[in-house]
Amino acid sequence: MPDIVKYDPTKDDARQLASKVSRKVSEMVAPQLEDMLEKVANEKIWAHPQIKDNEIPSTSLAASVIYDIDTSGNVKLILTILNDEIDGTKDIEIKEYSRQQVTASFEPKGDGKVSGHKRSLVNKRHFKLSDGSWITSSSVPAEILTEVVEETLKEVLEGGSS
Repeated sequence: MPDIVKYDPTKDDARQLASKVSRKVSEMVAPQLEDMLEKVANEKIWAHPQIKDNEIPSTSLAASVIYDIDTSGNVKLILTILNDEIDGTKDIEIKEYSRQQVTASFEPKGDGKVSGHKRSLVNKRHFKLSDGSWITSSSVPAEILTEVVEETLKEVLEGGSS
């Protein structure tokens, strides 16, 4: 049986009652919301194609959530994503591509073809950003983790599935 909120009309006013009720409800809901948010965030991290398909070690990324309830019953949730440096080697195939060549004074000199080749990424991975550009980084770019956080919040707080 849940805790009972005690109200004494000779000592408490309606605002105090509302605050007590709000705090009790928060104490019951916050731990469940904390667990759900952490679970969904970790699922979203490892389901994201830029992470899942990039052989990111599980020790490099993890989501955790903590909460705090103030005296009025307001809940503050803090979602943190550990984004440690990537450890390990991944071999990738680079397809043939064109690169604009420039002179020593940076004047355009024409396009040059670069033949396909293999590349070993040591403690780094190759990531495609939303603007279509690629970067090589020793950790998952913030842009990708921001997508994960947005999808997590949408699913948990708005009940939407992304």
